[in-house]
Amino acid sequence: MAKLSPHCQLVLNHLSKLKPNDGWSIEPYISAKGELLMTLNRGNVPVCGYVNGEQLRFKELILDSSSGCVVGVTSYIRDSKKYGKGPVLVEKDGSMTGGQQQRELRVTLSDAKVSLKEFQAERANNVERASRISTSTQNKSNNMDQELVYKIVFLSMLAYSLLRLVTSFIYFVVIPGFICYLLQTCPVVDSFEPKVEMKRVLRGDNLPENHPNKPSSSFLSQTFARVKASVSTEIATSLGYEVSLQTFYGLFIIANVRVQSMNSDLYWIGALDKWTFVYQRDLTSTTPAQT
Repeated sequence: MAKLSPHCQLVLNHLSKLKPNDGWSIEPYISAKGELLMTLNRGNVPVCGYVNGEQLRFKELILDSSSGCVVGVTSYIRDSKKYGKGPVLVEKDGSMTGGQQQRELRVTLSDAKVSLKEFQAERANNVERASRISTSTQNKSNNMDQELVYKIVFLSMLAYSLLRLVTSFIYFVVIPGFICYLLQTCPVVDSFEPKVEMKRVLRGDNLPENHPNKPSSSFLSQTFARVKASVSTEIATSLGYEVSLQTFYGLFIIANVRVQSMNSDLYWIGALDKWTFVYQRDLTSTTPAQT
């Protein structure tokens, strides 16, 4: 296939840039006389001038620098092939002429190589500029990814440091302080009075305010509850009861009162300078019958 001349390459580059979606191409043709001629195609359809209704093929295709039109050279004015003339095929704005409205222009062929070099240089600059932009964008994306990784690592280390700080504070400050407070506020064993604590339990001091067995706040209800608790305690303990106290490293004391007549075990915990009732459970008889 014949190689396109610099003029044809310049025309093809110009049209591809002006109308990039029109599918421009230049088709070389060898005439019967062995002359190389050119046909300009747009979407595989020839864009040709006509003489007496016959399609023309051109000795050269020129981008006229003065008018900005694409001209098909049909003849040279001088033997040096520096000047030529022919019909306008494509106007400056990319529109095509046809039929009897085609006009003929004289063109200069000498500056095609220079114009082609300028076009190629511009295209190379555009490619280089696009490459730089792409590289810059990629570098910026990489930098953003690195910054995100750094932030995640920093936040993770910060969270780990805070967790260690809180854990150390609890382990070395809160727990020892609480232990010291328990040691200082642990009640003495002799301060536990079983009958007094049982009376408080039986009159409902340990019950929440909304409990149905909690006596009302009226004077009569409170007095009746005290009397009932005192009588019940005296009757229950008159038949005997057992008290056991167990101290846990001086931090708190567990008190257990077993009342056989009530068939119950009652438990208190002594801490923070007071005795707090914990729970009551029924006894399971394990003592064998005596005869």
